[in-house]
Amino acid sequence: MISILKRFSWRPLVLALVAASAFAQPAPMIVRIGSGVLLGNAIEAPMPEYPQQSLRTGREGTVIATILVETDGSVSTVDVLEASHALMESSVKAQVKQWRFKPFTTSRSEPIRATSRLVFNFTIRNGKPIVDYGADRGPPKTFTSRVSAPGPHRLLRHRS
Repeated sequence: MISILKRFSWRPLVLALVAASAFAQPAPMIVRIGSGVLLGNAIEAPMPEYPQQSLRTGREGTVIATILVETDGSVSTVDVLEASHALMESSVKAQVKQWRFKPFTTSRSEPIRATSRLVFNFTIRNGKPIVDYGADRGPPKTFTSRVSAPGPHRLLRHRS
């Protein structure tokens, strides 16, 4: 057995592997983008349907999801991070998987995969079901922060 291994030349195999790896394409990078950019590139993004059972019982809620858009513009993954109700979660998952986007690219026209976090709000106004979506905004609309500047600290009030 050892004599066979000594006689076998590994050089052609190693050269073939090196040559194959030189032509291999690296996996496209994943870039986190804002929901405004994401939705601005939407070709098809119909709203999730308000679940009938939730509508009958007057249940309102929120679903926070992260989506992954592939290089061809299709949605491959919908990860629900938080959901008020399982029916709303399944409605969001089913509908968002059907969304289509213009493919995202770098400034050098290299294809990239994009991810973004969206918030879906299920509300009932005047007896009508409303589903809207937007960004996961993070801090509240009005907040106070301390900012250092040349001179004394100033208390600033921010509005978004």
